[in-house]
Amino acid sequence: MLNNQKLIIHNLQPPEKNKRRFVFGGRSLVARRAGFSIAEVVVAVFVISTGLLAIISLIINSLNYSMLSRDQVIASQLAQEGIELVRNVRDNNIFNGDEGWNDGLSEYNNACVSYDMDTQTPNFTCLDGVGNQLYYDQDAYTYSHSVAGNEATRFYRQLALVEETETYGSENIDKLKVTASVWWGGSNKPDSCNSASKCVSIENILMPYE
Repeated sequence: MLNNQKLIIHNLQPPEKNKRRFVFGGRSLVARRAGFSIAEVVVAVFVISTGLLAIISLIINSLNYSMLSRDQVIASQLAQEGIELVRNVRDNNIFNGDEGWNDGLSEYNNACVSYDMDTQTPNFTCLDGVGNQLYYDQDAYTYSHSVAGNEATRFYRQLALVEETETYGSENIDKLKVTASVWWGGSNKPDSCNSASKCVSIENILMPYE
């Protein structure tokens, strides 16, 4: 009877805040509701923030690497185009039966070769005020050193043509060493061409025959 009275009394008492009261075997048991402390919240926020920063950093690095890879591909193609434009002059000289296979390919230390759409021939002249910067023609989908009506790009191209002679037995054979460099890290050409300096360089040897 006493236990029943205690049970009734306890049930009639208002529950305390954040507490639950149970009666078991005549004894009153109080269970406190568990909560998060400030320290636990701070630690959780720190862990989540660290994870998010790592993910964001990974995304940024991936985007930068993708952009660098894209620029390297474009620069490699532009450098190869410069080599092919010089080769085109050599091939036309041979095809036309010209006495000099390297006519029009004088030594250049800083040539700005681009394809002239009007004359259908390569042009090795660096235009005043333009230098080595390349411009994109959105109508013809080509790069050139011509400013008029074209969009400026971040790419710069320079060709170096050096005449050399190589001896084969008793015969001296003239050859032309062509070096095409393309960079996109600024207007000044880097001292060395590599991915770190944002520069691509291609070298090719042209001879009277191939």
